[in-house]
Formats: sequence, structure tokens, C-alpha cells
Amino acid sequence: MTNRRRRTAVVSLLTAVVLALASLLLSAGAASASTSAEPLRARFDNLVPGSTAATSWSLWLDRAAVVAEVTIVQSGPGEVDWDVWLRHRDTGTTTPVAPGVTGAQLPAGAYDLHISVAVTDIPPSATNALEGRIVFAAATDGATGTGQDARTGAAADTAGKPHGALAYTGATGLSLLLAALATALVGLVLLLGARRRREDEAPPCTTAPTTADRRRAP
Repeated sequence: MTNRRRRTAVVSLLTAVVLALASLLLSAGAASASTSAEPLRARFDNLVPGSTAATSWSLWLDRAAVVAEVTIVQSGPGEVDWDVWLRHRDTGTTTPVAPGVTGAQLPAGAYDLHISVAVTDIPPSATNALEGRIVFAAATDGATGTGQDARTGAAADTAGKPHGALAYTGATGLSLLLAALATALVGLVLLLGARRRREDEAPPCTTAPTTADRRRAP
């Protein structure tokens, strides 16, 4: 019976380790999947005063999303104006992309991300660049923000509207972690019980009489 309890305890502890690892993996996966980021990169060489330049590429949103964060860093000399925007291919509506403009609601689908620059004044053979990123969050809970509604093109106050995170809430990972703790507790209880039972079943320790004891004996 003691050996059986020990084996059961070991199995419980191993199961607890597996559940804990699964909880960590699920939590990490949820964190990485809660948002997606699109890098912003553009570099233009040999700009001259009065010139313009542009670049664009496509991206796909597989679910309705909102603009959660925008970071833009400009570099280069001269007086230039950068413009970044998203254009939905099906509807043709555009959404500006700029720091501080968050909360714009974007329906799922194909988009073109445009970056353009207009030069007012610039030294010869200059290079100007723009780098940054735009972060999208799934439109599922009550994050707040202000921006432009991509479906209507109108400015919108999105405070309290349902957006900001994925539908995954971490409940599965928490359940696995609680199960791991409960399983570990059961394993420890079984180990302690097996140890106490082994101590109770052990024969009492007796000491053989020494030579001096035999000499003192009557």
C-alpha cells in the first residue's frame, strides 16, 4: 500500500509539472496573440525642394481590429511633411496613421498601407527616412481611444466601445495553473502519508547488549 501511494504521489507531481508548463505556454501564446504589429519603414534619397515621393504595401487583417498604438520616428534634414494612412481595398475608406491617433475601428480585410513625403526645402543629395510601427488589437472589449472610423471616415470617440483585446481572456491558462497546484498538493499529501505509514510499520529499533552490559548483569 505504501509503495502504491508513493507511485501515485509521483504521478501527481509529474502531472502538476505538465499542467504548470501548459499554463505558461498558453499565457505566453495569449500575450503574443493579443496584438499584432506592422512595421513602418520608408527611405527616400536625392529629394529636391518641391518634390514628393511615396511607397505602399499591402497587409491583411483577419478579424475586426482597432489601432491600439502608433509609433513614428522621422530622420533626415530639411523641411518635409510625412503622411501615413491605411486604405481598405473593398470600401476605399482611409484611416490616418499618426502618433496619438488610436481607437480607429478597422473591419477585417485587405488594406494598403501608404507612406508619402512632400518636400518644402532640403539640401542637395539628402536622405530622409521614416520608421515606426502600428499596433492592431482585436475589437472585443472596452478599451478607449479616439480616432477616425475607417468605415465612415468620420472622427469618432470610441470610449467605452467594444474593442482592445482578443477574445482569449486567459481563463484557460488560469484553470490549468489551479489544477496544477491542486494536483501538486495531492501529491505532497500522498508522499507525507506514505512516509508516515512507513515509519509506523517499521520494527522498533533494539540495541544488542555490549560486553560491559553482560559483565554488569547479575
